[in-house]
Amino acid sequence: FLGFHATNPVNTVGSHAFFIDNVTLTETLSSGEFMTDKFSVYPNPVNDVLTIANSSLYEIKSVTITDVNGRTIKNVSLGNVTETQVNVGELTSGVYFLTIDTNNGNIVKKFVKN
Repeated sequence: FLGFHATNPVNTVGSHAFFIDNVTLTETLSSGEFMTDKFSVYPNPVNDVLTIANSSLYEIKSVTITDVNGRTIKNVSLGNVTETQVNVGELTSGVYFLTIDTNNGNIVKKFVKN
């Protein structure tokens, strides 16, 4: 049970209350939220080759590049490596998102293509 109670400072005659009952949490924090700082994506901005490295030796299964509209631009299967390079030279200039699929979950990093 969770409740909020607030009195109206202008009108001391009335008060307001808001109560919530039966609260259920259905989501938990994913490991990806904690892994984000373990991965480095550089150089950023990039011209041709983007390097993906991680300090915790998570195995990278694949990477997917999407544009700001959510369209998949490129998908590269990697076969459980801990560091890789992805050629992005064919991409047009702009902002992209890199989804890194690891043995411990997915994380997303933003990068800029010159």
